[in-house]
Amino acid sequence: MTEVPPRILTGEQCSFYREHGWLLVERLIPDAWLERLRDAVDSIVEDSRSMSESSPAVELWRDHSRQRPSLYHVDSPDDMQPAIWEFASTSSLVDAACDLLGSRVRYRYGALRFRKLGPTDLWHQDMPFDALEGRAVLAGVHLHDTGPRHPRLQVISGSHRGETFSHLDPAGSFIGELNADEMRRVDAGRAVDLTAPAGSVEFLDYRTLHQDMYGGESEGGALLYAAYAAADAVPIGEARYPAVPSSGKGRLLGAQVGPL
Repeated sequence: MTEVPPRILTGEQCSFYREHGWLLVERLIPDAWLERLRDAVDSIVEDSRSMSESSPAVELWRDHSRQRPSLYHVDSPDDMQPAIWEFASTSSLVDAACDLLGSRVRYRYGALRFRKLGPTDLWHQDMPFDALEGRAVLAGVHLHDTGPRHPRLQVISGSHRGETFSHLDPAGSFIGELNADEMRRVDAGRAVDLTAPAGSVEFLDYRTLHQDMYGGESEGGALLYAAYAAADAVPIGEARYPAVPSSGKGRLLGAQVGPL
């Protein structure tokens, strides 16, 4: 079978992703799209002024108020703002996902994460949250600059070729992170910080170990996440994430042609 050349990424970038389980591409997203996405996120934040407590889709930060709205996490923002779904389903981000997974991909979910200062989300993989038989990638779009003094993502290179951990406690309950025994099999000292200017995209294999490191000196803006699976990937059981699934989940998308 003839191999299809990549459309957005280079051959070297695709090879790096396959080898390391992650790829950071600086300034992949044009400024025009960044402005539209930031406006969409601002609208979500503005709508949260009327909220006094978190909802299933919108998790408020501890200092949230009507006067100073503050969000931590949003499930399925692509269902809240048409511009976000347009971006996740028709932009060059789809082309990049196809470069990594094949000429067709299926949309899995969208999320919005605000980089706050606070406790670190411990090491985990995405596969146990959205279990699939096949390949999948999580793309994180930096809507704002992320520097070494901001909260940031950390990854362990090559971990996607190792063990897929249970993320269960000794009693067998899902805890969403590696348990103490599993952590003893991980060399966290090899962690790589992913810092990049606005418009950059971090791509993570679903099996790559990573954590949100919320240390730093100032908050780091927002990241927009979109997850894609290879067209032939098969879901295994019920997904644990997100709590509010995107209505576009399972939609078949094609490189350069948008929704099919």
